[in-house]
Amino acid sequence: MQLPNRDGLRKTRWAIIRNTYPDLKTTTVKTWKDWFGDRRFGQFVDVAPFEHRINFSAGDKTTVQSEVIFLALDREDDIKKLLSLELTGAYVNEARDVKKAILNTLDGRIGRYPRMQDGGATWHGMTLDSNM
Repeated sequence: MQLPNRDGLRKTRWAIIRNTYPDLKTTTVKTWKDWFGDRRFGQFVDVAPFEHRINFSAGDKTTVQSEVIFLALDREDDIKKLLSLELTGAYVNEARDVKKAILNTLDGRIGRYPRMQDGGATWHGMTLDSNM
């Protein structure tokens, strides 16, 4: 839903959150790779913090350029990982295990990318999931 900038680029930056690094690596990242592949949509960086640099033609003469950053945020101390992070949106996997203070801080970081010079975020938001 991100509108293209003057260069025809639909730029976004996402954080995908899981509470611990082992859980992030063995479940969330593994599922992401199953869904999107290592290189199907762009380069996946397999060194922490994991990152998927997505780049593909949207079919309407625009190009999607998205950075997806995978972060483990378990303790309130981990809030510092979010400071100065400019995001379009976030996905929190197993949100029931993530501290409310982290979710509140994450909510304050979305809608800040792309920069206003690139048209700003024309959509932003968070998605959370959890098993019953």
